Amino acid sequence: MAVETKRPEPNSSKLSFEEAMRRIEEIVAALEGGQADLDKSLALFEEGMGLFRFCTQKLDDAEGRILMLVKDAGGEDRKPLVKPFDVEESAG
Repeated sequence: MAVETKRPEPNSSKLSFEEAMRRIEEIVAALEGGQADLDKSLALFEEGMGLFRFCTQKLDDAEGRILMLVKDAGGEDRKPLVKPFDVEESAG
């Protein structure tokens, strides 16, 4: 499987979170396939780590925006209406 290693830079404003995640999935599949030589594998891994940092930053930014919105909705005392997410509680 030939995997292209030249893609938009993670810091590019044109790259969306979803595009970055799709590219990470392509990279993981290519690395798991074991068909790339060492140099190409390292280049793919490096690209994947850059995309991972990009996605992590996007998620952190989204979380910050959500917390600000929730805090703004807290009423006069402006206490955040935030509580830890409980996976079991949300599934039931």
